[in-house]
Amino acid sequence: MGQNKSKERKSTQEISSVNDDDKTDNTAIYHRIENQSDQTVASTSLNKRHHYEPTKKHETGSTPQCITERVDNPKNKSQSQVGIQPYYDEIIRSAELDKTVLDHLISKCAILIEDREEIVKLPTQFERNKAILDILTERPYNTYNLFKDVLLQSNPNNSNVIELAKIMHLTESNDEPIDLQPLTINVGEHIIKLQKNYMLLVHNIESTTNISDHLLQEGVLENEDREEICAPGLTIHESNRRLLAKCLWKSKSAYDIFLEALRNDKVYSEYANGTDNTPVTDQDVEKYKIGINQLKKRQKAKEIRFTGI
Repeated sequence: MGQNKSKERKSTQEISSVNDDDKTDNTAIYHRIENQSDQTVASTSLNKRHHYEPTKKHETGSTPQCITERVDNPKNKSQSQVGIQPYYDEIIRSAELDKTVLDHLISKCAILIEDREEIVKLPTQFERNKAILDILTERPYNTYNLFKDVLLQSNPNNSNVIELAKIMHLTESNDEPIDLQPLTINVGEHIIKLQKNYMLLVHNIESTTNISDHLLQEGVLENEDREEICAPGLTIHESNRRLLAKCLWKSKSAYDIFLEALRNDKVYSEYANGTDNTPVTDQDVEKYKIGINQLKKRQKAKEIRFTGI
C-alpha cells in the first residue's frame, strides 16, 4: 500500500504543473500577437512603443502606469525590460500570472514569497499581473529568459501559454550578471530552502490539516493561523501557499518542526528530506537580499504616498 501511494504521489509531482487554479482563457493575447509578423515582434523598437491606453474597462479607475513610461531613459533599461516590454500590455490585460506561473517564479528566487503576499492583496487580475511584471523588470539582473522558460513550464497542456512563450523566444536577451552589492540583510538558509521548494510543496501536499495541527500543537501556529490556512472554500494549492507563508516568517526551529510534520506522513518524508538537503548558493542568497531590499523600497514609497511626507 505504501509503495503504491508513493508512486501515486510521484505521478502527481510529474503533472503538478497542471493546476486547478489556472482557468483563465488567454486566447485574446495570441489573437492579437498572431497579427504581427515574427520579425516585427522580435525587433519592436522601444522608442516607437506607445504608452498603454486603457480600455473602457479601466477608464473609471486610476490608469496603471505602463512600463514604457519607466524605461524611456536608456540608462534605466535592463535586459528584462527590453525583453518583456513588447508583450507587457498584452500580458497584463489578458493573462493569469498569479497562480502556477508565480509559484514557479518563487521557486526560481526571482520573486519572493513576501512579494506574493503583496501581489495577492491587489483586487484585480490586471493589477496582479502588472505587479508581477514590474517586480521582474525591477530586478538588477536579467529575468526575461527565466520568465520565458517559466511560461513553458507553468502549464504544458495549455497551448495558448506555449504559443506565447514560443513567440517571446524570438526576442533574444543576454543574461546579465547579478550586481552583487553589499546589503546588510541577514538571511537564514532555511528561508531559501523553502523558497526553492515552493512549487514542489504547494503542488504536492494534498492536505494541510494534519500539518497545521502539528504546528499548532508545537506552538508554531496560533489558532487564527490555522483557521486562515484551513479556511473553507480554499483550493488545496491556496491552503498550501498560506501554510508556507506562515512558516517562512518563523524561526529556524519552526522550520524544523514543519519538516517534522511532513515526516509524520511517510509519503511526505521525501519532500521534507529533499527540502532540507536543497543546496543554497551565494547567488540564491543575493537574489533574496535584492528582493527584500526592493520590497522595502516599495513599501516605503507607499507610506510616503499615503502620508504625503
